[in-house]
Amino acid sequence: MPTLKWLTVAACYALLGGCVSNSPAFNSNGNGEEEQPRRIMLKIGSPCPGFSAEGMNTYYEGGEISFQRNHRDVCKPVETGEINGVAYTIHHEDGSASFYNETPETSFRPVDEKWHVSCKDDAMTDVRSCSMSRSGFFLLYQDSFYINVGHETYPGTSVMFRVDGSQAFVALEDSGLSGRDAEMLVAQIKEGSVLNTRHYSWPHHLSVDNKISTNGFREALDYLLSLRQR
Repeated sequence: MPTLKWLTVAACYALLGGCVSNSPAFNSNGNGEEEQPRRIMLKIGSPCPGFSAEGMNTYYEGGEISFQRNHRDVCKPVETGEINGVAYTIHHEDGSASFYNETPETSFRPVDEKWHVSCKDDAMTDVRSCSMSRSGFFLLYQDSFYINVGHETYPGTSVMFRVDGSQAFVALEDSGLSGRDAEMLVAQIKEGSVLNTRHYSWPHHLSVDNKISTNGFREALDYLLSLRQR
């Protein structure tokens, strides 16, 4: 069925960068005979021949802009480069960016190896909010910092944050850190080496600890703050 076929391809494209189809109609060799399953390579980040970035300004000096395919197979301008030795990728279409712990080798990187930055304008007030996330750690900035951790936390439990050997910050899972505590934690992360986080997962009340390298945090935060002012 054509509709099912394209849904299958789209799903594999979004999740894996390619897919295998076992459909006889899809793999037919033209003689009504079924061929072996074949992989359809629809790779995110692949180049776009015929598109030029000439005349476009880079966000950082030394950055390079190229047109790459996004998850919808549409060619969009993407800037890549390094700032203070930290590799980055900036999507010029919406400003979203990733700052890596190490130089990215492929278009597909585990989420916990990069700080992801994005901004959103409120549809009613036009107020811009920017966020940064990695390994369950979440930082939101509007006029001040808000920090939390975990995606599905157990109600009524605590979340904890500790940089290197400093004293841990503790907050309720439904409120997170804000105000002076959030500012102090941000300052510690900028100067520290390792951020440790803890939360309790739903529904089994299990302790979940993450150890996150702070490399790239400063660069990602500086970008976030500049993006917030745009």
